[in-house]
Amino acid sequence: MLLAAPAHALTIHFSAADLPDVTAGEDLWHYEYKVQGALDASFGFTLLYPPALYGPLGAIEISPDASWFLTALSPDPLGDGFVSALALAPIDAAQPSVLLVDVVWKGQGAPGTQAFQVFNDVFAVVSEGRTQPDQPLSAPEPGTFLLVATGFALLTRCARRHR
Repeated sequence: MLLAAPAHALTIHFSAADLPDVTAGEDLWHYEYKVQGALDASFGFTLLYPPALYGPLGAIEISPDASWFLTALSPDPLGDGFVSALALAPIDAAQPSVLLVDVVWKGQGAPGTQAFQVFNDVFAVVSEGRTQPDQPLSAPEPGTFLLVATGFALLTRCARRHR
């Protein structure tokens, strides 16, 4: 008889805002992560911050804070930085948690998606994923806009000729 293991699928959406830079030459950003999914007590997740893209971690907090134990390490030349959140009690999938992290961004433009790992009660990685933007930007393709504008111009021209 096979016993099914409990599912520990998490989704993590993020928004990132550029903050005023405190130190010259360091681009400070504020992440807001919305973590959704069910976890058993003593399970958790880790967000990874590769040193090629991220510098020192700043302020870190999570809510509801009584449900989590946080640990963090800034990236360095020897390896990724991380923020880990360990569930102190079972986490309900219907109640998202919010994690706030300030970090130095070394990349170009705005920060994008990040890798994360879900770990079990013996800290073995049970799944991996990537964060997703909270509200993906959508804009019409330039070619589509040009095609529609050209169509309207031709229709207007044809209508004037028939008068």
